[in-house]
Amino acid sequence: MLRNWLKIAFKNYRKNWLSTLINLLGLTLGLTGIILMIAYWDYESSFEDWNPNKEKIYFAENEMSYYGYMPMSSAKQLRDAPKLFPAIESSVVYNRGSEILLKNGLKSFYGQGAYVSEGFFEFFPLKHIAGDFSNAFKQKNTVALSIQGAQRLFGDDYKNAIGSVILQEGKEEGLVLTAIYENPYEQTFIQSDILIRTTVLNDTEALNKNFSNYGFYKVQPTTNIQKLEDDLSIELRKITASFENQTEEDKKHTHVKLTRLDHLKLHSRSNAYNKTDIKTLKTLTALAFIILLLSSINVININTALAVNRAKEVGVRKALGSSKSAIMLQFIFEAMIFSVLALILSIATIGVILPYFNVFMEIDMDLDYVQLFYISILILFTIILFSGLIPAIYMANFKPIKTLKGNFNRSSRGIWLRNFILSFQIIFSSCFIIGSLIIHQQVEHIMNKDLGFDANQIVHINFNNDYYGIDNMRKYELIKDFYQKNPNVEDISYSFSNIGKWISASSIVMAIPDSTINSIAGAGAIDLNYFSMFDIPIIEGRDFNVHISSDTINNVIINESLSQHLGWNPADAIKKRIKLGFDGNVYNIIGVVKDFHISSLEEEISPMVFFYYGSLFTKNNVNGVDIKLKPEKIEQILPEIQKFFETEIEPGYPFDYYFVDKEFAKTFEKYQKQRTLFLILNGIVLLVALLGLFALSALMIEQKLKTVAIKKTLGASDRLLVFDLTKQFLIITAIAVLISIPISYYFMNEWLQDFAYRIDMPWWPYVLSLILLLVLTFLVVSIKAYRATQVNLIKYLKYE
Repeated sequence: MLRNWLKIAFKNYRKNWLSTLINLLGLTLGLTGIILMIAYWDYESSFEDWNPNKEKIYFAENEMSYYGYMPMSSAKQLRDAPKLFPAIESSVVYNRGSEILLKNGLKSFYGQGAYVSEGFFEFFPLKHIAGDFSNAFKQKNTVALSIQGAQRLFGDDYKNAIGSVILQEGKEEGLVLTAIYENPYEQTFIQSDILIRTTVLNDTEALNKNFSNYGFYKVQPTTNIQKLEDDLSIELRKITASFENQTEEDKKHTHVKLTRLDHLKLHSRSNAYNKTDIKTLKTLTALAFIILLLSSINVININTALAVNRAKEVGVRKALGSSKSAIMLQFIFEAMIFSVLALILSIATIGVILPYFNVFMEIDMDLDYVQLFYISILILFTIILFSGLIPAIYMANFKPIKTLKGNFNRSSRGIWLRNFILSFQIIFSSCFIIGSLIIHQQVEHIMNKDLGFDANQIVHINFNNDYYGIDNMRKYELIKDFYQKNPNVEDISYSFSNIGKWISASSIVMAIPDSTINSIAGAGAIDLNYFSMFDIPIIEGRDFNVHISSDTINNVIINESLSQHLGWNPADAIKKRIKLGFDGNVYNIIGVVKDFHISSLEEEISPMVFFYYGSLFTKNNVNGVDIKLKPEKIEQILPEIQKFFETEIEPGYPFDYYFVDKEFAKTFEKYQKQRTLFLILNGIVLLVALLGLFALSALMIEQKLKTVAIKKTLGASDRLLVFDLTKQFLIITAIAVLISIPISYYFMNEWLQDFAYRIDMPWWPYVLSLILLLVLTFLVVSIKAYRATQVNLIKYLKYE
């Protein structure tokens, strides 16, 4: 029986080869998209699965009215919480820093470093290689190394190096090696080669002020997390109550939120540890599902249209005694064969495109073929049930007498079902077209927006010391002295808040004498020539002047946003005085600078106060240098700067630099990728819909060839016949596009809410979608319709 069914299936595939090919292509694309997105979702969800404590460990994030959610906690919070709340067993700090240079005699190792507190290995049980994990960070000046780091510093005998003293570049005291571990091979953000003990939880002076620690709590399994969050929030408000000018409204927006370790990658509220954009992930998965749904709908639609050609076959079999269930099983079997073939093609396609997908998404995802097998079986079963069962039931219900007489075509039930399904496809196609056009417009809008600065030919070079200090100040001054007279260098400057990589440091700013006029502002420590080098205009007052000593002591410049927040127009702000919360001193406003973007265009420009980097709380906090090069000399001067850095400024460290304009452009990458992905998905959806439309129209027009022959015999023109055959499809398309307009408007308006600088909702994508789909529908259907007008009249009328 199965052999006979197989022969019948392949005979029908050959007979209707175009419909088969269209169905196969559409279903392969749908399966490829959904399997790839399920694998991607699983990859993003697998972070920290290796950790046996993952369900007990929670990451702490603080919400404050003027910061929003931030991933850092205060030292006091982390130290006191286990004492105050029995539900919290312990806490730990994991502050991932920059690369660190360690030395052991003539050997050195430069690796990713992190500063951790006692108990780290109890939270993150990395694979033990040597040493004592339980006491690894009990003492000050202790360090643990990965296998790679230990081998570089101690060679093959690294396991016997426990207790050895290692020197950290820029530090006088040595570090005692207490443990050696192996980093997880699984997905994790714990990938540091150097772990150094931090004393931040023991620093009583910094307990309240130090909101710069990435903290984790180990929680009792039966804990009510919501209740614990509320308790921690009360303690946080007690800490922030000591902050000057804390209002009641600020207190209402001060909360602690806990995110479970294995949920951190997808569900953290701040951008902790390179958080994945869950909204984009959900959107891509939903779109992949829609493509699979449309592909399955194509199969249903075309198979129900083909049912007419098999109606007599069903009628004969029923007349010969075949049961309804047997006929249904045959059609489900045919759907299974077809779906398995599409699945094989989709898995082969995924194998080809996966490397390109990894590069595009900047991930390193491998397919778990065992898991892929189970996922594929589940999807296959769903498709067979959905796209096989509906046509099977439809065809098994044919009446033998009616079908054997050839009267099935006169039933309107099948036509209504196909029209409904076709409308469904066009609605989605229209939504995708409208969405693609609006996304393209928004991305173009932010990419072409005036950023307020000119960063052409400006290179930023990072200093590699993990902690700021007088040594970095000395490096900066040395570079300035060396290159200021170089004809290939136009200017040199510095800013604590680097464009494209803003370092968050803020303070409350209060007007004098009326301190009720206040605002939170970013702290912009800069060198005196910073605005002139980046071509940022002063709109009122004056710029800093190296010859005016007060500019380096108690004069500041504010931006337009801060002026507005304080209720002043720029002209009125000049010569006013403000008090800065971080030191309590009073400063004179000498100028107002035009607003410019430091971080991503997702956020509005923050209020900023700028002052000389060599004074105030940022003294010596120099983290790098900005050098403006002559454009025609970049290739010549950059290698010279690199050689100078590696020999005179930071021997032993790599030369870490980037061009500021290119670095800022990276803030657009997320939306450029969204635009590209949406265009690709839009193309696939449109292709699937048009292929389905072509196959369906071909079948439906083929069933009307006798009617066409009769009308042509009675004198109907080709133009009239083509219009008559395409009219139904054009009406369906127009209605479907009109239905899609409110749907697409709602979702695109929601998407635009993420942007601080967004376009007004344009009207033309909706009109263009209507025109484009009507034209495409007419072209696709009219090709087959015109061929129908060239029928052989004798062939279709010889029995009439």
